[in-house]
Amino acid sequence: MSDIRLELRGAFPHQAEFLACPKRYAVACSGTKAGKSVGGAMFAIRELLKRPGVSGTWCAPTYEQAVSVGMETVRGLLPQEHVTVRLSGVPSLSIGGSVLEFKSAEEPDHLFGPARHFAVLDEAGRISEDAFNAVASTLVPTAGPMRLLSNPTGRTGWFYRLWCRGRDEDPDVGAFHWKTADNPTVPASVIEDARRTHSERSFRALYLGEFMDVGGSVFRSVRECAIGCLCAPIPGRRYVGGLDLARTADWTVAVVLDVKDSSVVAFERWHGVAWEETGRRVFELSRRYNGARFWVDSTGLGDPVLEQIERGGVPVQGVKFTAASKVQLIEGLAVKMERGELFFPPLAVLMGELEAFEATTGPTGTTKYSAPTGEHDDCVIALALAASGAASEVVFLPEDVGGGDSLEVPFSSAETLAKVAEFCSPPSRTREDW
Repeated sequence: MSDIRLELRGAFPHQAEFLACPKRYAVACSGTKAGKSVGGAMFAIRELLKRPGVSGTWCAPTYEQAVSVGMETVRGLLPQEHVTVRLSGVPSLSIGGSVLEFKSAEEPDHLFGPARHFAVLDEAGRISEDAFNAVASTLVPTAGPMRLLSNPTGRTGWFYRLWCRGRDEDPDVGAFHWKTADNPTVPASVIEDARRTHSERSFRALYLGEFMDVGGSVFRSVRECAIGCLCAPIPGRRYVGGLDLARTADWTVAVVLDVKDSSVVAFERWHGVAWEETGRRVFELSRRYNGARFWVDSTGLGDPVLEQIERGGVPVQGVKFTAASKVQLIEGLAVKMERGELFFPPLAVLMGELEAFEATTGPTGTTKYSAPTGEHDDCVIALALAASGAASEVVFLPEDVGGGDSLEVPFSSAETLAKVAEFCSPPSRTREDW
């Protein structure tokens, strides 16, 4: 076959800026019909024609979107006499000895595979983080670029966090914000009509391409509470821990809270180790922080693991979640944060999980608290357990671990309740105090 020479013309200024991005990741948050799929297609074609033998992946939330939108958009920009399309097996498009495969993100495990030279994620905000990670793994051997385009989602999740990295001038990530009006083929009258007929929230998301404040977000004071710092134990101070044990691909997370200051002083996270090693790490944390008692989510894993950790010398309290008890635990943490009664360091993984954690209402009207699909909530659960445990430690006052901060009074009167409330009250603080 003779060499194919193709010049892509007609890119709008916002698309041209996206195509010129030299960074490994380019993330475009786009209003509807601003030209995101066409921008992704132009990038894919440019990569395919760099040299023979290039391979790439186009990934969309569903098979239908990958083929009917992705493949058809790329195909429509190419001279048909040079294009070979295959729909059996993995749908693909070939040109000049290079191949672009079109895949669905519905089964992330199916996205792992041989090395690829580039990837395009269309509607990336509706793709799970597991799917993103799987596609990204195929680019590791080649250090190939990835282009991610999507209508905006809530201010949560991996896509929003990656876009924010680009806004912060990350050397590896470029961030782009497209409005519907950036596409000159969309009449201004259509956009103005949408402004009148849509709610402000809907219009700002769909036509202005703005990430949305999440109405279902549970923790709305994350940034205000992230003013703490990890610190060494203070002799005589009372500490309590929260432990969320790993299940399969999840992480084990241990959080230690200073009961008097209501602040997180220790945070550890690990996975892929034997239960004996988990017990050793938790024991070391407990020993270091004055014999801190750990409140542990024992749901699913059962009592044997909890008993194993306890036999290793860790004072523990098992907590089995039910639908009602989990709601109570999460709402308790949310109230503490809204009232400014709990503080933690600005740890990216912890803040990310808290900001992404959401409330959904089922068909029967019941509320369910959980992380978005494909994301983790291990840090949230560990923190909630520690906060709940701290309240119990103050009220019921188990045996003192070193004196100095305990409140030895009978729990039987209004006066005593007032003393407990005073003991629990965190000192007022600002960011400058830290």
